[in-house]
Amino acid sequence: MLVLKYILLQLVALALVPFFDSVIKNTKAFFNWRKWPALLQTYYDFYKLFTKQWQFVSKFTSYLSILAIFVIFAVSLFLFFFIPVWGNNAIFDLSFFVFFYLWALATFFMITYAMDNATYFGWLWAEREFFVMALVEPILILVIATLAFLFGTTDVTNIHTQILSLNFPFIVGFMVMILAIIAFYVMLAENKRFPFDNPATHLELTMIHEAMLLETNAKHLAFMEIASKIKLVTFFSLFIYIFFPFTFGITSIVWLFVLWFFKALVLSFIIWAWEIFIVKIRIFKYQNVFIFLFLLNIFLLIFYILK
Repeated sequence: MLVLKYILLQLVALALVPFFDSVIKNTKAFFNWRKWPALLQTYYDFYKLFTKQWQFVSKFTSYLSILAIFVIFAVSLFLFFFIPVWGNNAIFDLSFFVFFYLWALATFFMITYAMDNATYFGWLWAEREFFVMALVEPILILVIATLAFLFGTTDVTNIHTQILSLNFPFIVGFMVMILAIIAFYVMLAENKRFPFDNPATHLELTMIHEAMLLETNAKHLAFMEIASKIKLVTFFSLFIYIFFPFTFGITSIVWLFVLWFFKALVLSFIIWAWEIFIVKIRIFKYQNVFIFLFLLNIFLLIFYILK
């Protein structure tokens, strides 16, 4: 019965994925004094894409293009169901390393898809995607290693349980807060949000993720876009599950789900506020941000060891 409730709540959360995207777009448009789209516009966009015929694949592409689309979508869906949206322990144990390296697998196929289309922009921005991955991965591994050092495990549920108990020294709580800031930047970079990419742009010189989808249309584009939206909400859920797991005494599964929805909505508002007041940085300055975050994490570890 518990597994059935778990799956049902995850399916409801999955249905809300386009809603969070609409919230970000609408609030950005409102505060930029622009006419905002309908709140269900994202649902309508996906409906239009899914009702079109399958995209014609040119003679320059191979089976890898089709395979990449379904691997990316499958990985997004698989990991979405592993992070519970009802603020309690997950049904299955999952290591941080498994979680993020499955995303790395999806990113690899995303790059393969862009290169397989054999277009200039696909190749160029596939290289930029690799560049961003090379910068993000060391930060990601160091954050996971720091959490494992503090709590003695890389299991997502065990770390969630220990943080939820608040049974740790003040210095550990302080380090978790700093790690939350670093993880927030990792989430932005992994999902190609400001200041690393602008998901709303269609200028070839400024976009990364969208440039790899220039040759994509119809159902292929729908699967790619919905996978991207699912990835963002999955990162929301993971961020909430690890760094803000507090349930405030709520025990009802339904109200815990409502609490998750409220927390994810707050993160959506933070994203749009961030994207209004922060400008996109140039790609050759990315390393400055990630070097700072890497050194900040190193100093945290040294401070904890020498305390």
